[in-house]
Amino acid sequence: MKALCALILLFCIDVKHAFKYLIYNPRIGRSHVMQMGKLGDYLAAAGHEVVNFQPIMYQAKITGVTNKTIRTVEYSDGIPPAANSPIDKKAWTEDMFTFSSMSEGIQHLGKAYYKRCRNLLADKEVIADMKKENFDLAIVESFSSCGFNFVEAIGIKKRILVSGMALQHEILGLYGVPPAFTFVPDSISYPSEKGIMGRLQNIFDYLKTIKFNQHLVYIQQGALDLIDTKKSFTDLLSTASYLWINTDEFVDFPRPISHKYINIGGLGMKEQLSKAGELPDDIQKIYKKAKDGVIYMSFGSVAQSKFMPDSYKVAIIKAFAKFQNVEFIWKYEDDVKTIPTEIPPNVHIFSWLPQRDILLHPKTLIFITHGGMNSITEATYSGIPMICIPLFGDQARNGYMVNRKGVAKVLSKFDLDKSDVISGLIEEMVKDHDYKRRAVELADIIRNKPVTPEERLVKTAEYAVKYDIAGHLDMDGLILMAQRIVNFGKGIWNHKKKVIFFSGLAAWGGSYANGLLKEQEVRTKFAKLAAEIGEAKAPIDYQPLKLFVFVDRSDPNFFKNLAAFNKNVLPLLTLAGLDIYMENASDRKELEDLSRSADVRNCSGILVIGSTKYSAPAVLNGLIVDGFFERGRTALGVFDPSEKDDVPALCEKAMNIIKGVKKDHRVYRTKIYGEDPKDVKVSYRLGDITFGWFDYIAERQSKFWIFGGLADRMAATWYFLKKYPESLQCHVKQVAYCAGCRKCISEAKVKKPAAEKKQKNFWSKWIGRREQPGDALRRQYVNVINANCGQVTEADVNVLDISIGCVENGVRGQLELKTVDPPTGRFNAIKQAWTELADKASESPFKTASTANRLEIELKEVFDTDEEDAKSPFPSYLLSSQSVNLLKPTESSKTIKKIVAENVSNIVQVF
Repeated sequence: MKALCALILLFCIDVKHAFKYLIYNPRIGRSHVMQMGKLGDYLAAAGHEVVNFQPIMYQAKITGVTNKTIRTVEYSDGIPPAANSPIDKKAWTEDMFTFSSMSEGIQHLGKAYYKRCRNLLADKEVIADMKKENFDLAIVESFSSCGFNFVEAIGIKKRILVSGMALQHEILGLYGVPPAFTFVPDSISYPSEKGIMGRLQNIFDYLKTIKFNQHLVYIQQGALDLIDTKKSFTDLLSTASYLWINTDEFVDFPRPISHKYINIGGLGMKEQLSKAGELPDDIQKIYKKAKDGVIYMSFGSVAQSKFMPDSYKVAIIKAFAKFQNVEFIWKYEDDVKTIPTEIPPNVHIFSWLPQRDILLHPKTLIFITHGGMNSITEATYSGIPMICIPLFGDQARNGYMVNRKGVAKVLSKFDLDKSDVISGLIEEMVKDHDYKRRAVELADIIRNKPVTPEERLVKTAEYAVKYDIAGHLDMDGLILMAQRIVNFGKGIWNHKKKVIFFSGLAAWGGSYANGLLKEQEVRTKFAKLAAEIGEAKAPIDYQPLKLFVFVDRSDPNFFKNLAAFNKNVLPLLTLAGLDIYMENASDRKELEDLSRSADVRNCSGILVIGSTKYSAPAVLNGLIVDGFFERGRTALGVFDPSEKDDVPALCEKAMNIIKGVKKDHRVYRTKIYGEDPKDVKVSYRLGDITFGWFDYIAERQSKFWIFGGLADRMAATWYFLKKYPESLQCHVKQVAYCAGCRKCISEAKVKKPAAEKKQKNFWSKWIGRREQPGDALRRQYVNVINANCGQVTEADVNVLDISIGCVENGVRGQLELKTVDPPTGRFNAIKQAWTELADKASESPFKTASTANRLEIELKEVFDTDEEDAKSPFPSYLLSSQSVNLLKPTESSKTIKKIVAENVSNIVQVF
């Protein structure tokens, strides 16, 4: 009878099969680790076996899990973990949402992730041990992009991707969802504007996010050669069965999603809120004292209040003091004495506070926060209005997300020094009870959803293991996009026949796509070479090459140049293990100061993102001390605008920097004189000085002409049709150049011609000795005195353009004067523009006029045709030219009187 009862009981029990889950939980930051650990806790509580795999990247010793049945496997690759230091004053004083500041952060992340990912994938013992575990499902954190590489290496076929913030449009696009970037801000955007400007800002932020993703994909793609797979990194990233997103659908911006998109925002919040305890006695006294309520301010553990500028602290205290019936609690991580003002009795400072318990207190009025996702979630579940002050990352998007719901206001951190702005915002939210009403209503909605985040988590994980659902839930985004194109084509066809248009568009699109693929092949090829060099320099005691990268923001093309540098050069330098320090220069004077300071900071090289014509002289002037340059001290490189579209050339330049390949380059000195003889500017140069009609056109054509190779021709023709140019009238004085006679060079440095050797073959007596390469050059160095050496000649010239530069010739450098002669008649001028000023591959309109050791060009005054009796050494069209303005000795100088170029025979080393 007992056996029968036991058998019946056995059939009545619902035997649940336990699955084995791998949580890929790299130790990269407390919030990320705690979130992934929380996922593991709920899966383990559902009866499943969970392994918490933790590559150690930072020093904080946290596993994120609380369930004792979870097994944590720590992995160290031998590289010392980075210190968990909070973000310093930069987060408070600089705009962390700009492209350049985010680019700097992504560079350091990419470099660290790549090295550690390769070390992990190369550890065959760890890979083999984890393969033996036979996991059913891998749950991977998206912030560390190595996770999908790792689970592919250990053979886990079913995966779930977890995002701690709103999922980026580009990643969601891998699952067939068209990007809705026009009305849905991306994860790291700053959606402050509304209407058309807000949409344009969203588009820009989307493109910015694509740029960052490309950098990380570029980095992680280079690690795939260590595992046995034919898939690309984006292929691996698109294989997830589900996407678990740490947002709430009732709080986030509404957006198109797929069935794989699962919101798990607020995971565990109901349980945690139910366990809220009583406040400590000292905080309870504050609440009892408060007449109108309490306002709580905290900026999390990463960006701490103690790093605020003193002006912010003073303004905040001043604003708080205005509300005598409101008590303020401020989480401040340092001694109160570091706040440079008297603390009023209604402001209370603590280094640690029970945030969750404070938010749940009925007398809490407002939460002043940085807008981190965890803080936003706790506040929305607690029904507390917020003032969000975004500092970096996704905080701006989070702030405007709850602002859209009417439960928060966003305050710029750059307004924290304005006490009136702070107090005005607090007064508005305290008096307007609709903020509290909407916050409580939103909290009620998200607390009582029909399916809780915990249920979604457990059930989708189990379902992903039971069934191969990955392919079933993918949206065919390509077909949707094709349908849009077809509908667009029909609309055009109904108006006019556009067969030619579509054919041309398809041809252009194919050519453009092919070009992009080839460029990517080139980048991948050089990335592997750079990675090999970086791995060869892996020993701990290796001192990497220290490279300073200066961005010349005064250059009109700096943004395009910086984008090309970040896309093509920076990843290679990062992979090769170089220490890179990027700094911005707002003008040439600051660029000169930066170069001087870098040279004494053990700098191995300087790369200036600017132009040889304008930026390089500023760097040289910073490096050259008292007219002398210590050869080999600091090598110089110039990222010139003309190179930004030539991917192979850019990659080659990056490899030359990595390998330390340098070449000697001649330097010459210029003196620019103004109206006052004392008004003179001395500078050193590598590139040419050019100014005139064609230079004037070149500065403007990029703004108006987009015809590719025909751009220069069409622009020049257009300007010649508009106006026939006046010529530059100059008096040129030059000191003759000598190739190196006995007056200028010692005989010890001259190679004498080799002795003639008798030819042993039969034909020698008929054909004699053959001329050897360099014989003529050697002969002119031996016992020859150049009769014209040092001779001074003068001439008056009328030209359209002038170019001065330094070129190599034998063992010495020489100055070269080039000019463009004025054509006769407008028809000949247009003909000259069309034939000579062609695309980049064509011949330059400049013709060599002379070579010299010293050039002196005095510009004659001419009457301005636009203003009667006005005099200037330049025609009217050149007065606004960038070249002329930069040549002026001082900003106050009205004109240039004379240009002197001297061959100083100094040599610098150039990348």
